[in-house]
Amino acid sequence: MLEDQGLTTRPSAKRPARPLSSSQLAKILRDPYYTGVIRSKGTLYPGRHTPLIEKELFLAVRKILDGRNRRGGERRRRPRRRGTIHG
Repeated sequence: MLEDQGLTTRPSAKRPARPLSSSQLAKILRDPYYTGVIRSKGTLYPGRHTPLIEKELFLAVRKILDGRNRRGGERRRRPRRRGTIHG
């Protein structure tokens, strides 16, 4: 679908352009650059570029993506059973 509209990875001398994976697309959609800011050393600063989307839309998309997180935020680990014999 996105590949049909020209959204692919950047081709290189060794690799042809490929369709974006869902994780690559999520990374793009989470990048605050498109709201008109830049990140430097973990801090956001106003950029000189024109925002491509409004901050409210960016936050709404981020909220949807966070709701689809398979792990649900923090990773829950099940304790390992050591020394238990099953039989």
